Amino acid sequence: MVILYFITFLPFVLAGSNCTLPNFSVGDFNITSEQHFKDTMKQEEIFLLGISAKWCTHCCQIEPIYAEVFEALEKLTPKIKFVRIDMSKHNFIKKHIPGTDQLPLLYVIKKGKFYRHEDLMKVENIVSFLDKIYMPVSTINSEDELEAFFEAPRENKNFLRVLGIFYENDDSEDSPLKEYEKTAISLANWIGSKMGILTNKTLIKELKAKGSDVVRCYNCLALKKKDANIKILDLEISQNIKEWITTAGVGIVEELTGYNFQVYKEIALPMLVMFLDKHNVNQDYYINILTKVARDFDEGIKFVWMDGTDPMIKQRKKKLGLVTEILPSMAFNVLDDRILPYKEGQPITESSIRLFVSDFIENRLASKNIADIRPNPELESKYSDTPIVTMDEFEEKVLSEGTDVLLLLYSSYQNEDSLNLAPYFNKVAKRFKELNYPHVKVYRMDTATQTVHKNVKIDHVPIIYLFPAYHKNPPYVQYTNEAKVPPMMFFVEKYVDIKFQLPELPHLSPDQIGPYWEQKAQLSPEKQERVAAHNERRNWDL
Repeated sequence: MVILYFITFLPFVLAGSNCTLPNFSVGDFNITSEQHFKDTMKQEEIFLLGISAKWCTHCCQIEPIYAEVFEALEKLTPKIKFVRIDMSKHNFIKKHIPGTDQLPLLYVIKKGKFYRHEDLMKVENIVSFLDKIYMPVSTINSEDELEAFFEAPRENKNFLRVLGIFYENDDSEDSPLKEYEKTAISLANWIGSKMGILTNKTLIKELKAKGSDVVRCYNCLALKKKDANIKILDLEISQNIKEWITTAGVGIVEELTGYNFQVYKEIALPMLVMFLDKHNVNQDYYINILTKVARDFDEGIKFVWMDGTDPMIKQRKKKLGLVTEILPSMAFNVLDDRILPYKEGQPITESSIRLFVSDFIENRLASKNIADIRPNPELESKYSDTPIVTMDEFEEKVLSEGTDVLLLLYSSYQNEDSLNLAPYFNKVAKRFKELNYPHVKVYRMDTATQTVHKNVKIDHVPIIYLFPAYHKNPPYVQYTNEAKVPPMMFFVEKYVDIKFQLPELPHLSPDQIGPYWEQKAQLSPEKQERVAAHNERRNWDL
């Protein structure tokens, strides 16, 4: 399989030099054989299982976290044991647990069933996960407990609460109550969520009589996200409990994070992932247009966004076929091994997203292979007179006051428009250098290999901006005229802060000016007008 359907938040195994695991001293005991493991499964109703190996660098790095987890377990009542397995010695564990090619692994084992925890980097999340497996739902016995259950902590933006109200307390295996409890266990990795249960008939009657926002019917589910209205599922009408919780628990468009990763996994629908620069001032614009599209297609596709500047997410982005640094970018993350990226560098608008989604639904998108980024020799030669600016140099060369900067953002990766523009923009750079205006600089930036500055809006390439010498805050002046040398040069003259005046024919070198007038004089009046329209100042006063 080329890609994983869900973009995992677990760290990769870091192979390399061996590290020294302290004999797995963190934990209650180490598994010494396969029989020892089987005996432990029989004896312990619930325990925490950590799987590591001495050849796994990241396993060494996570030991301090395990030490904190062990301390937390010591304080629990009843005590839950932390069991360790060194997979470099005991490879038999592969027969019992799938996915042991990624280490370290952490499981809660309860009554012989394995529940994998996804977030190994936070002690509180590990303990919370264990607590949810041990007691999937908390019982509500009073109005005060109900109020406290739905009270969102101020600092927890990932707050989610689900309460099951079951007046008809059917305890059979196929009952809604049992389905609700099973759902609670399956969503234990959903960080920030808690699930409760209310079965006290007297309390249910009292709350319903008072017109409670939560208890609106005798058998229902109530779901509350932070700063949102309570949603209700009447179990007399629908009993698709797990599907309703996972669907109602996420918004139309959300950031895909470790917090909600589990719920998207449970929804199991194709996802359109938009990768953004989280710090870019234009981020909300793209989320808004994605949201408009999502409202029309949300039934069969989930829409999410991720921070495309994050180093680990960049690797996931490339696995979806997005190989450049261009942001925003989009791709479908699907249930099979197809790679379906939106063409990088093309404009991203509401209509283009709609078309992309429609093409996916109608199966009109061709699967692509992940291509390596290779510099285009033809493109480099065409831009030979235009100096490159990198992200590291951007503040100094482009945003420093005192210099008027014309900047081309282009892509060296499979972008025909960037190739077509090259001879014209390169001529602009060459002529400004020859004219020697000291306060005017012309640069290019390759968005295939460089991250764009957070203040710069870029939804397609190529795109040309002017950064005036004393106005370095957005919005910047964008060039939108023809891809020709004279209008580009007169555009710079018009919008710079440090004023200058270009010659009549700024795109021509001194030895070309005389022949131009001579050749023009030999033309008919009609042709002279056409030539002048393309070359002379009077036709390009923008």
